[in-house]
Amino acid sequence: MPHQPRLRIRTAFIAFAATLALAACGDDGGSASGGGKGLPGSWKVADAAGPGASSNKGTTYKFDKDGKVLLGGFNKCTYTHTAPDLAIKCGTVTINWKAELKDGGKTLILSNTAKQVLTLKRG
Repeated sequence: MPHQPRLRIRTAFIAFAATLALAACGDDGGSASGGGKGLPGSWKVADAAGPGASSNKGTTYKFDKDGKVLLGGFNKCTYTHTAPDLAIKCGTVTINWKAELKDGGKTLILSNTAKQVLTLKRG
């Protein structure tokens, strides 16, 4: 099957982009185009569950105040956040998440309709 490797790469990229979304959630409870209270900084995926989510474990995301995020140290993406909704866009792929900040802003839980759940820790 010639298209199977492409599908695996796309699935891994989507899972990778999803992890990115974790860091974009904040505790400001309002709208933000990118930044907001609690969003900027580095986050690391500590735990992941669901289809393809485990490939995100250990990935670091760095969110800037201006709505840009660096995924895994090399993939430049953008994000928008209107609590609890978070969207991360990498190229033509957008991943939509529900984001919940816990532990006084030290833990970020992301979930999506593909039944992926990512737990990020502030780094």
